[in-house]
Amino acid sequence: MISLKAGRLILPILLIGTVLKVSITTTGVSADDTLGSSVRVFELSTSDSNPITSLKNAVIMERASVDPNVDINDVDIARSTIDIDNFNFTKAGIQSVKVKVNLARKASEDVAYQDSVGYSFIEDAVIKVYADSAPKIALTSQSITVNNGDPFNPESFIIYATDDSGNLPALKIDSNVDMNVDGVYSVTYTAIDQIGNSASRSIEVTVKTPQEVLDAIAEEEARKQAEEEQKQSEEEERRR
Repeated sequence: MISLKAGRLILPILLIGTVLKVSITTTGVSADDTLGSSVRVFELSTSDSNPITSLKNAVIMERASVDPNVDINDVDIARSTIDIDNFNFTKAGIQSVKVKVNLARKASEDVAYQDSVGYSFIEDAVIKVYADSAPKIALTSQSITVNNGDPFNPESFIIYATDDSGNLPALKIDSNVDMNVDGVYSVTYTAIDQIGNSASRSIEVTVKTPQEVLDAIAEEEARKQAEEEQKQSEEEERRR
């Protein structure tokens, strides 16, 4: 059964842990008061469709693992409630909150099913909210044509690069474009967030000499050819 020591306030010391998935870390117990000195960390993903329920389940399970007054077999987790002050589950990062949990008993032969609280506790908590979805990156086009010899700035073709945390992801640009040689090249843009999720987009770059330049080059070559032929003709005349 759940202990009836209602109203007991436990304020544990909480430190930050490693971000992996929805989890609880309990380590470093050294003082006599186990509940008061355990290190607890709660972590949630921004993609969690029901973060409050996930956090409630995690808090109750962790509490039962360290509190001798709580027998998880006697707890109706679904009917238990949780109140969290100043918690924004859409914002990635570390948040300090105060958590109040009201545990409800399961029905038994001795205790009829009821919504009344069997045991309550309040604790300060540190919640690490992390984004586990890939960053988003958008480009102005999938392919472009540029003039041979013109300046080329691959960053100018990025519309945006962002992630769920609201922070700008790291951006890596791989390019083999040679603006002095006509041809088809590729530029790949990769956005990487703080926990290693990545997304890539590519753009095809065609380097092409403009037609008027080609015409001028052809005209110059024709002129040189005509001059060479004229010289050869004059040389033959002198030999006769």
